[in-house]
Amino acid sequence: MSAIQQSQASTGILIGVRQQGKPAVLLQVRAEHDSYPGACQVTTHGKLTEDELRLDKSDALATAIGRKLRDELGSVAAEMVEAALSSPVDLEEFVNSKGRLVVTRGIDLGIEASAFAKLIVRGKDVGGFRPCTDPNTIQPLEDAHKKEGVPAKETRMFEDEIKAVKEFFRRVFNS
Repeated sequence: MSAIQQSQASTGILIGVRQQGKPAVLLQVRAEHDSYPGACQVTTHGKLTEDELRLDKSDALATAIGRKLRDELGSVAAEMVEAALSSPVDLEEFVNSKGRLVVTRGIDLGIEASAFAKLIVRGKDVGGFRPCTDPNTIQPLEDAHKKEGVPAKETRMFEDEIKAVKEFFRRVFNS
């Protein structure tokens, strides 16, 4: 497979957990110092580095996901997720309006969110994590949220990430 041609390509992973026994995905909450503070995104997400872009696509995505997992979840939680990554579900792959390749994958760990949370050492650019049991409660982000943020009681995401969450529930949880 050839190297990824798009600069600023990004990849993410959505992690399935359980919330009091119900299927859920673990959403990352954006930090207060970030744009769209308080908004949610897939569990880990980020741009590929220049070094990663030089690798073939498969290696580039795997390397970037491993790096983002360690940066955002810490090494113990990252190792648990990486051990389960032998068969991820491809949720979406597209080139966004800015010309950036976006690839999102998912895995279901099948453990309680509270148990997984105990393994997480949150990265400095992470505002927190929140389980979501119903993708239909997620609302799209609006321009006003970029600076003023999202109220704590709302779950808002970018449209493409909402689509990935719904696809995860459909394909992984069959709901």
